[in-house]
Amino acid sequence: MRRIISIIAALVILLSVDLSGMSANVFAADSDQAYEIGGNILNDGGFELANQMWTLTDGFSTDESTVKSGFRSLKVTPGATENKVYSPAATATSESYFRVGMWIKTLDLSPLGALTVGLDADGETVASKSIDGTLDWQYIELTTEKTLSGTLRMFVETKAGASGTAWIDDVTICPLKAMIYEPDKSEEEIEKSLFADIGESENAEAIETVYSLGFMESETPVSFVPQGRVTRGNFAEMILKLAGFDLSTADSLEKTRYSDVVRDSEFYDSVMYVSGLGYMQGNDDGTFRPLDNITLNQALKVFVKMLNRDAQAENKGGYPTGYFYIAKTAGLLKGVSNIANDEAVSRETMAQLIYNLLEADAYEQTAYTSEGYVDLRGYVTYSELYLNIKIGTGVIDANEYTGLYSVDGTAEGKVSIDGREYYANTNNAKDYLGYRVKYYAKISNNDSDILLYISVKTEKNKKLVLDDENIQNAELSEDRTFTITYINEDDRTKKARVELNASVIFNGVYCKAPASVDFMPKAGSVTLLDSDGNGDYNTVFVKSAIAYRTSSVSVSRKFITDANGKPQLNLNDDKLIIKKEGKEISLSHILKDDMLYVYRSKGNRNVLTSIEVYNSKKSGYISMATGNGEAVIGSYRYRISDILFLKAKTNDNGEIVYENESYSQLKVGDSGTAYIDKKGRIVDFDFETFKGERYGYIVAKAEIFDGLETSAIFRILDEDGSFYDYETADKPELDGQKVTTADLLNSTFLIRTTSGFGTNPLFNEGEFKEQLVRYKINSSGRIASIDTTLRGINEDDRTLKLASITKKRYYSSYSKTLSITDEIYTPEADVKVFSVSQGAYNMDKESDYSVSGSNIFNGEHEYDLAIYDADKFNRVKAMVMSKTSEENMLVEASLMLVTNIGTAIDENGNECVMFEGMTNGALKQIYARDELLSSQSNRVEEIKKGDIIRWSAAGSNMLRVLNRVRNVREDSFGRNYTLYYSNNLLVFGRVIDVDGAYVMLDLSANGDGSIPLLFVCSNSSAYFYEYDRKRPDAAYMADLTDIAKGDYLFLRTRNTNLLDAIIVKN
Repeated sequence: MRRIISIIAALVILLSVDLSGMSANVFAADSDQAYEIGGNILNDGGFELANQMWTLTDGFSTDESTVKSGFRSLKVTPGATENKVYSPAATATSESYFRVGMWIKTLDLSPLGALTVGLDADGETVASKSIDGTLDWQYIELTTEKTLSGTLRMFVETKAGASGTAWIDDVTICPLKAMIYEPDKSEEEIEKSLFADIGESENAEAIETVYSLGFMESETPVSFVPQGRVTRGNFAEMILKLAGFDLSTADSLEKTRYSDVVRDSEFYDSVMYVSGLGYMQGNDDGTFRPLDNITLNQALKVFVKMLNRDAQAENKGGYPTGYFYIAKTAGLLKGVSNIANDEAVSRETMAQLIYNLLEADAYEQTAYTSEGYVDLRGYVTYSELYLNIKIGTGVIDANEYTGLYSVDGTAEGKVSIDGREYYANTNNAKDYLGYRVKYYAKISNNDSDILLYISVKTEKNKKLVLDDENIQNAELSEDRTFTITYINEDDRTKKARVELNASVIFNGVYCKAPASVDFMPKAGSVTLLDSDGNGDYNTVFVKSAIAYRTSSVSVSRKFITDANGKPQLNLNDDKLIIKKEGKEISLSHILKDDMLYVYRSKGNRNVLTSIEVYNSKKSGYISMATGNGEAVIGSYRYRISDILFLKAKTNDNGEIVYENESYSQLKVGDSGTAYIDKKGRIVDFDFETFKGERYGYIVAKAEIFDGLETSAIFRILDEDGSFYDYETADKPELDGQKVTTADLLNSTFLIRTTSGFGTNPLFNEGEFKEQLVRYKINSSGRIASIDTTLRGINEDDRTLKLASITKKRYYSSYSKTLSITDEIYTPEADVKVFSVSQGAYNMDKESDYSVSGSNIFNGEHEYDLAIYDADKFNRVKAMVMSKTSEENMLVEASLMLVTNIGTAIDENGNECVMFEGMTNGALKQIYARDELLSSQSNRVEEIKKGDIIRWSAAGSNMLRVLNRVRNVREDSFGRNYTLYYSNNLLVFGRVIDVDGAYVMLDLSANGDGSIPLLFVCSNSSAYFYEYDRKRPDAAYMADLTDIAKGDYLFLRTRNTNLLDAIIVKN
């Protein structure tokens, strides 16, 4: 099933009335369907012709002095009797939902429900709302819960005995029309809740805001406990914060003492100073009762005082009714429900009260009148007047990476909201580019405004996320409408409209002139954002990735090489973001065969912007492929990505783009490793050479007759470095054809003209051509098939290929390639390198043969090599190399920490010395005889337990090079040093600091830290061993995290790449 994540915030209309007609807006009448608000069908909603169009009764008149727009409004003056007025009739010609909107202003309307506005349909009230208190001009809207047709009238009704005044202006009655798109059924909030236990709370936004601003604390790091109660002591702490109280002025305040709040009480300072400020008082018995719960009436009294409206409250009857009345008119009770006046306040209700206080109008006393305090500040909010915190709404139009309308972003660490820059000291504000947000900002006088908190859960943001698989088309139609066609989760075709002047952010950076194809990424997504509520999307975020599988990573040179030959990545932009599993990581954490989704911007600022790292893979056979682009490996079913095997290139603009040409295809029976992205799709596949097949170097063959049948025996140097004698099966395959033993023995491809194989009589008389083959052993341990470089009649393209005959090739440690003129080859990480003697095979000189991996190459050296099984990108699976010098053998040498020494008998019956220790990532045994060692070696008897040695062996682990480096049991640790040979570096020193992969060593002889050297131990394939001098006969596998300050560390590197590390615990 195709999936689309469609996130729709509450789509509530915010109208600016235009008497000539309403602009299109979006409204969510229910949870399943979005609607467009149609045109106004009510005549004279602005009361300009009220005396002719409206039938005004007692208590209703027109007013020319108090209007929202135009010249007149409707003035409502309640009286002793109930009164009601109806609007002119509006005709609904078809069944629709309807929305009634109006602007209303009130002054001291009482009692509760003094005024009711609503909609009448053919004599039935279908929507209504009661209003009381004092309000400045405020937009009110009503929505019908069912569809209507016929005659509609808006009405205004006053309650008998009510008092006060109201003004109404710009009334509209509008049908709601179903939009052409549907929101996805899997709706999510734009931003997850801060706490797991507030998802169902109606006060969730207030909780997150008040907590984020520091006015309330959570009960635990993950729980707010919204139903918990607030004590009087807790409340005192909150009031101090809300008052912006400065403890430096505390001594100037009068402290009130209470018998139950002792000096070492957690609430002592809060209670003392809140009482001194006059916000809270104790009881007549001299107690404060800090552990009692605060009630709603008590909290409202304090908040009304903080608004400087307590005199008004006293004039309205004092505590509690007068304070409750003023609190309600001030808006302090918005969002507060299901609580009695004398009931204890819950934590979620307290958060809502504080949230309302911050936005409430603050008053100053100018003269004492019957109304008490009057406002001279023009409705300045409490937060702005007393806390210097501005509350506003706007669009985040730039972050430090880009702007919405140009590539120029803000200064580092800032965001811009409607053109004004703020330091973004808040919850990932930079990630909400293009969103309309509600923000709280600390205002300064030196252009250093600080954004404290933003909320993106506003009524204006509607987001639709389209996955690359679901996008069908993006085009500009003849009517100049740009639409993106997509498939929703119900497999239905939908269209999304995009404004022609929409801002396009391509991989994190503004794109001035995108092409239609840019809205259809092969790997990635398109996010559409409507932040103004008009139904069309005004910002488009395109994430278009190029998939890389890492072949090599250079931290020092900042580049990544792709395993499939894509252009090399140079990572030189300081703003590049690398993430794995949602967390930012450094380049050193990217490993070989990691899958990367690489994002690069377009246009004038063509830079790498971000990299997503994945490391999910599955090895095995493709057992089934379905018609809808899926493949089965083992018991797992995966989708096949459209980018699998696509070639990529750098275009004329320097952008890495996909080509339409594939370099391979996936089919049933293929074997290898599938690399999976976060959406469960196969984005790369590394084919195995063959299931069950191995590389081997055949050095000899012989014929055996046991009196009944003739069979052949081959001596093979296997890819594991050992020699084996294998008998052939009855009907073996040679290059894809079943052959007899005679055919196999007489094959011209296996015969050579030179003879003589040493002292073993089995191979004395044959004639044979040494060569690399692929071979397979059956369950009986016999050779079932041999594949040579000769292509047989029945063989497919997977025959063993000789890519290049033996030539001298230059190895570059920088690019990790082998080259000669225009031939460039890259050894695979698991390449098999068969080192063979230049002369004919002789059993007495089997030590001249060995098998190594890619680590044999280093330098900048030349090697005599034949290349086998190179793919289209010249990545090499196997090579045959002629050993030419003992120097190369020294360079190839492995490192061992010797933990045990003994004697053994080799395969020829000769006594030899056995060394046991940690080498090449395991506990192994190697064997040595002095007469076989090179001239550069130490004598066997010179090696002791605790020695670190370099060694190189032939096929049977018989040493050719034995070089003692250091003894970790006996040597003085003060003799630290570095030793270079070829491109190798040996270092021994004391660890003076360690931070992740960064290790600082002291190489000074006296340990005074005068010769520090920093190493980056980031190679994931390096071997770590631990040796404890207190347990001298054992060593253990370790890892980077085992390195500690004060340890001694022995490192072996090649071309700055860590190979081995021995941690010595003293």
